Amino acid sequence: MSPDPSSPLTEREFSSAVFAPHQEGQGESSEIGLALSGGGVRAALFSLGVVIGLIEMEFHRRLRCLTSVSGGSIVNAALAHGPTLNSFGSLKEFQPLASAMAASLARRGVFAFDVRTIGAAARYVVGVFIRTVPSALGAAIGLIGFWSAMSPQLTEFNWSAMGSRLTELRWSLHLSTVPWLWLVGISVVSLVAVVLLSRGLFQQARYDSVLEAIGSVVNSKFGRLYVRDWAGGANDHADAVMHILVATDLLSGEPMFFSKRFVHCRLYGWSPPENLRTAEALYSSAAFPAVFPPKKLKLKRFHFRNGETSGELPPLVRLADGGVYNNLGIDWFDVLEKQADQLWPFGKLDVRPPNIARDNIIVVNASAPSQKIDRLRPIFSVARIMSVLYDNTVRPRLDALMHQQRPVIDISESPLALAERLGQDQGEVGQRANAVALKLRAMGQRFWEDLTRDTSGTPTKLTRAGARTGARLMLHGYLSTLVLLHARFGAALPKSLRGDAYFLSLVSPGLVPAENGENRVGSKSTAVGGRS
Repeated sequence: MSPDPSSPLTEREFSSAVFAPHQEGQGESSEIGLALSGGGVRAALFSLGVVIGLIEMEFHRRLRCLTSVSGGSIVNAALAHGPTLNSFGSLKEFQPLASAMAASLARRGVFAFDVRTIGAAARYVVGVFIRTVPSALGAAIGLIGFWSAMSPQLTEFNWSAMGSRLTELRWSLHLSTVPWLWLVGISVVSLVAVVLLSRGLFQQARYDSVLEAIGSVVNSKFGRLYVRDWAGGANDHADAVMHILVATDLLSGEPMFFSKRFVHCRLYGWSPPENLRTAEALYSSAAFPAVFPPKKLKLKRFHFRNGETSGELPPLVRLADGGVYNNLGIDWFDVLEKQADQLWPFGKLDVRPPNIARDNIIVVNASAPSQKIDRLRPIFSVARIMSVLYDNTVRPRLDALMHQQRPVIDISESPLALAERLGQDQGEVGQRANAVALKLRAMGQRFWEDLTRDTSGTPTKLTRAGARTGARLMLHGYLSTLVLLHARFGAALPKSLRGDAYFLSLVSPGLVPAENGENRVGSKSTAVGGRS
C-alpha cells in the first residue's frame, strides 16, 4: 500500500521506508565553498536546512568559505557570530544555535514594521506611561498644594470675566476648524515621511537586535557586534570558515564584499573593516530596492588601497541588495580564483585565502520562481519586477551551472527531482543518484510535489514564515543537501534522518520529537506534522 501523499514526513517513516544507510566513503577531503542566495525569510530558513544537512553529513568540517546575499546573509551573519562553523563536533552541539535561528525566523521574522514589532512598540509606550504614573501623581499632589496655598488670592480674581474670554476662545477655535484640520493633516504626513525616510535605520536596528538575540545563545558577552569580531576564535584555527556578505554598490555597479577581515570592491580596492557594525553589512546586503533605501557608506571611514579607480575615491557610496548584481552570491569565488595570489596585499590583511575548486562550490538557490500573470495592478509591480529579474538573471545562471554539472541545490526542485537530474550522469554519481531516486519514489510523487510547491511558493518577505512553513523549508533544504552530498561527493548517508518532527522542534523548542514519530509536549503526545 503506497503512503498517503499528503501525509507528513515523520522520523520513523523517512528513516525506515526511504533510505537505508549507505557505507560509501566521504569522497575527497578537499575544501568546499557554499553560496546562499537571496529570498527573504524563505531563503534564510531553506539555507539553514542546508547547513544542518552539511553538519549531519560532517561536510561542515570541509567548509572554508560561506558567501551570501540578501536573505541568505541573515543566516550567514548569525553563523559568523557563533563558534566557527567547522568546529562543531555534531549536530547536537549545533542544535541550540539552529533552534534560536529557526524560531526567530519562523515565529518572529526580521521585518521592522510587522504587527508584532508595532505591538512591542505599543507595549513599550504603555510601559513607559505606567512607570511615569508615580511621578505624575507627585506632580498632581504638588499642584493641589500650590492651589491650596494660593486660594486666598484666587478668590479675589474676576472669574466671570475669565469665563467670557474662554467662551470667546472656544468659539474662535470652532470657527477655524479647517485650518486645524490642515495642521493635523500636515502632522500626519510629516510623521509618515519621517518613518519612510528612516525605515532603513529601523530595519538595520531590527537586524542588530536579531543578531544579538541569536548571539546570546552561544555567548552572552558579544556586546556591540562589529564585522571585525566575526567568527570569534577564528585566529586560532587555520581552517576557520570565511564569511562574506555581498552587497551591490550602485555607484560603480560592482559587488562589494564584507568580511571580518576586510571590505573589498574591485574599483576601490581593499580595506580593513574598521568599526563597521555587522548590522550595517547585513542591511547593505539585504536592502531590497523600493522597499528599503540604499545604505549610505562614507568611504573615508576605511583605508582602501590597490583599487582600479585612478584618483580620489568618491566620498560615499550607496549600497543595495547584493541580489541586484547577482542573487546567487557566487561572485566572491571568482575573486578567489582570479586574485588568490594577491588578495591581501598589505598590512593586517595578510591572511591565507581558501583554495576551493569550482566543482566544490555548492550553490544554494532559494529565489522565488517566476509567477506568470494575466493583468498587472500597480500595487503588485515590485513582485512582477522580481519575477522578471528571476527569468532574466537567476534562471539563466542556474541553467548554466547545471549544464556545467556544478553542484546546485534549487528550491524549485524537489529532492526526488534533484536525484533524477544527478542520475543522468553516466558514472558513479549517476549510479548513487538513481539508487536514492528509487527509494524517494516510494514516498509518492505527489508528496514531493506538495513539499516543493509549499516551499518554493512561500512569498519573498521578511515577516515570520510560520512554524509549519519554516519546518518544511528547512526539511526541503536538509533533504536536498543529503541527496547532493551522497550522489555528488559519495558521502555516506546517516542511519537515521530527520523528519518534520525534528524541524518543528527547532522552530518550537518546547516541542520534543520522539523516536516513534510523535512530538511530545510534557506528558501529552500529538501527531507529527499537523498544520500550525
